[in-house]
Amino acid sequence: MNEAYAVYVAADKYCIQGLKKICEEYIFNSRLSPENIWEMLHNSLFLSLQRISNKCLDYLKRNTKASLYVDNFLEASASAVENVLLLDMVDISEIDLLNRVVSWADAHVKACPDETLENTLKPFLKLIRFGGLSAVQFCTFLEKRSDIFTESDALAILKHTVKPSNPLPEWCCKKLSRSLFAVTKFSDAFDSNYEKYGFRDLTEIFKRKRLRKEERKSCNSGTHPSTFEERLLMIKNEKTDERINEISQSSSDSDETGSRSIISAEFSHDSDSSDSSDSDSDSMQSPSASP
Repeated sequence: MNEAYAVYVAADKYCIQGLKKICEEYIFNSRLSPENIWEMLHNSLFLSLQRISNKCLDYLKRNTKASLYVDNFLEASASAVENVLLLDMVDISEIDLLNRVVSWADAHVKACPDETLENTLKPFLKLIRFGGLSAVQFCTFLEKRSDIFTESDALAILKHTVKPSNPLPEWCCKKLSRSLFAVTKFSDAFDSNYEKYGFRDLTEIFKRKRLRKEERKSCNSGTHPSTFEERLLMIKNEKTDERINEISQSSSDSDETGSRSIISAEFSHDSDSSDSSDSDSDSMQSPSASP
């Protein structure tokens, strides 16, 4: 990864646009992880590679906690930490975010003895959204780190956590609490396949996976065929049943019509026979009446 950035810098220096494009595509298609995200974000911000920076920030939205609790985070650049604090959606609580930023500042001051903790933390504390803290969380933080806030600022923030209508200090961020990103299997799989598939294709893939999962559940319950041959046979049987129903319906209709015709024919035959018998009886009685 570092070699790709180095080649990109050299290509930019000598105006080799084709090589720059190749390096940018290689970096963009590289797999992100909590171990390499901070260096990649710093380099992309430094070189103004906006597309790669956006990809890194999108990753951090879904993997904030995992990325903040690696050792590499303590060596992250100030610009990378600032961009994370500007996010409106993360998958970490505000109190954990505050604790990790303070830990990063401690490591930064330790590496640079000329800087003070107050000056290091000052631009970052302005980005912490204290409205997302509870009174218990803030009191617990003050017990551990009483050297971060002045007494007046600590009291004002504590009053705000108890009753939000109480004003925060002027330097505090007035934004509402961040939205917590729901970490799901879909988000993890989306991250791993984002570059391989388009969004629509990826959505279709998960839709098919969900359908296959439902099929497996129904197979285990014995309500659905488990193999392709059984499914094919089921479809054929369904079509056969539909055809049989159609035939039976048509046959029932024809049988009803035929039975009606037979009944009418028999009725007409009976009436004819009764008429003929009556006429025969009349004819037999007429000779006896003539004498």
